Amino acid sequence: MRLLCAALVFAFITIATAECILSVPEDINGLYAPIILVMRFPTKNYRLFEPVGKKTNFPDESKLKLVCTNEDNFLKFNSESQLTLTCTGGEFVDANGNKRELKTITCEKLLTYVIKRTIERCAANYSMYNVGYEIESKFYGPIYRICYGDDKPSGSYTHHIINDKLSRGSKFYTSLITKKFTAEELDDLYYLQSQLKVFKFLNYNGRAIVNNFNYFVEGRLTPDTEMIAFSERLCTYDYANVIPQFRTVHEGNVLLVEKRLRELAIRQNIKLEVYSGYFNTLKMNLDGQEKYIYLDYQAENPEHPVPQYIYKFVFNKFNNSGLVFVILNDPYSTRSVKTIKEFCKNLDRNPISGLFIVCFRIALHSLPQLLTRLQQQQFEFNHDDIFFVYMFIRFDIDEEKAERKARKVDKENEEEEWQEH
Repeated sequence: MRLLCAALVFAFITIATAECILSVPEDINGLYAPIILVMRFPTKNYRLFEPVGKKTNFPDESKLKLVCTNEDNFLKFNSESQLTLTCTGGEFVDANGNKRELKTITCEKLLTYVIKRTIERCAANYSMYNVGYEIESKFYGPIYRICYGDDKPSGSYTHHIINDKLSRGSKFYTSLITKKFTAEELDDLYYLQSQLKVFKFLNYNGRAIVNNFNYFVEGRLTPDTEMIAFSERLCTYDYANVIPQFRTVHEGNVLLVEKRLRELAIRQNIKLEVYSGYFNTLKMNLDGQEKYIYLDYQAENPEHPVPQYIYKFVFNKFNNSGLVFVILNDPYSTRSVKTIKEFCKNLDRNPISGLFIVCFRIALHSLPQLLTRLQQQQFEFNHDDIFFVYMFIRFDIDEEKAERKARKVDKENEEEEWQEH
C-alpha cells in the first residue's frame, strides 16, 4: 500500500512539474516560421520570444502565441493569422487540446516588420529607431536599434545583442525609414553592372577601383547572422542598416570579426552588447588626385558616401569591459598602422581584407557620449589615425580605479586567442 501511495505521489509530482521545451533552431521552421510571443506563467503579458539556450523551458500553463504578420498572411494549416498554444503536461496544445509541434507550423508568406521612431536622441542629435513587429497595434521588440538622421541613406550606428545561437538569411531589402530613397533605387546602386559604369574612370595604379573582383556590397551594421529566427534576420535587410563596403573588406575582416564575436558569446555563454557604425567619407588618391568616393559618384550632388572606417564597440555589461574594432574600408590603402602597445593589438596588416586593430578589455563608462563624439567628429583624424580608438577610450574612462583595473588585465591569453584564428 505504501509503495502504491508513493508511486501515485511521484506520478502526480511528475505531471504537475512537467515543463514544455522549445528547441532552437529545430522548432523554428525556416523562411516562413511565425513570430513567437511568450506568456510565461504566472505572468500575464506576452513578450517576444528570447531563447536562453539551445533549449528553453516553459512552466505548465505558459502560453505561446504564433503570429503571421503581413497583409493576408495566414497559418497554412488553418487559414488564421494567429494560434495560441498552452503548455499542458509537458506538451504545447491548442484550444481544442490537440498537441501541436512547433516545427510543423508555418505562414503562407514572408513576415513583415516595422521600424518605430522613439523620442530618444542619439549621436549628432539624430533619432533612435526600434526595429520589431507590430501585432494588434502593440509593438514587440526591439530586435535591434538604429540611430538615424533625417534623409540619410543609412543609419549612423546600430545597437544589437549577440544572443549566441545562429544561421543565415537571404536578400529582401526594404527602405522603411527614409522617404527620400526607395529600396529599388538603392538596389540599383549595388548592382555590379551599374557600379562598373559609375566607376569606369576612377583608377588606382591604372585599374578601375571597381571591377569584377572588387566592388561595393551591402554591409549590414547589424548582421543577419546574429539573429536566430529568419523573421529576425529579415529585419536586418533595411537600407537604414546598410553601408557600402568593398567586397574583399566585407568578406575579409568584417565577417571575421562578426564570426569571432559569435563564437565568443557561445563559448563563454554571455550576451554581448554591440554598437556598429562608421565615420568619415572614404578619400582615395587616384591618379595623383584626392577624391571622395560615393556610390552615386556621377550624380550632380552625390548623397551616398562610402565610409572610410567601420567600427564595432563590443562590451559585456556585467563586468563593464569590452572590445573595440576599427576596420579600414579601403583595400587599396598602403598606409602603415602602428600598434597601440598599451591597450591594442594590430591583428591584420593586409589592407585588401580591411586593415583593422582591436583593443582588449577596455572599461567603457560613457559609451553613448563616445558614440556622439564619433558621429560629430569632434577630433581630427589623419592617416596614422587608428590611434583615435585609444584617445576615445581614455576620454571616456571617468574613474581612475576602472583605468587601473583595465591595465591589470592579462591581455596575453586574449591576444593569443584572436591570433590563432
